[in-house]
Amino acid sequence: SFGPFLQTGNDLSTTCLLVNLQARPGFDESRVSIATLRERLVLKEVRARRNSCTAIDLSDLAEQNDGLLCVYSRDMTGIPIYLSHDRDFRHLSLEHSHPPAELVIFGNRNQVQGRMKSWWLDNLGSCA
Repeated sequence: SFGPFLQTGNDLSTTCLLVNLQARPGFDESRVSIATLRERLVLKEVRARRNSCTAIDLSDLAEQNDGLLCVYSRDMTGIPIYLSHDRDFRHLSLEHSHPPAELVIFGNRNQVQGRMKSWWLDNLGSCA
């Protein structure tokens, strides 16, 4: 979830920079969804490219929802970086969150990530 990273207020904008790097070359596109965690309502869907940085404007979501949000994809992972700023770029906030698989120290990271992703997708069922 990234509710704490979504800055709201007068003249504030937030952009999610979704960074995806893979060993496999190419720039295939994947669908990325942003949904409410409690209601499981998809608020926005975008296309993100593999081995790229995709900018997703989140400013319109602050007015639509005050609960926790989540970003997910069925076929890619990424590191979300959140850039919030005022209209004049005098005040900036740059934050990121780690994918849960980064917490795996020993064992098969891909297998653990697959299980976590399956759990999210199963529990977000109606959003997909």
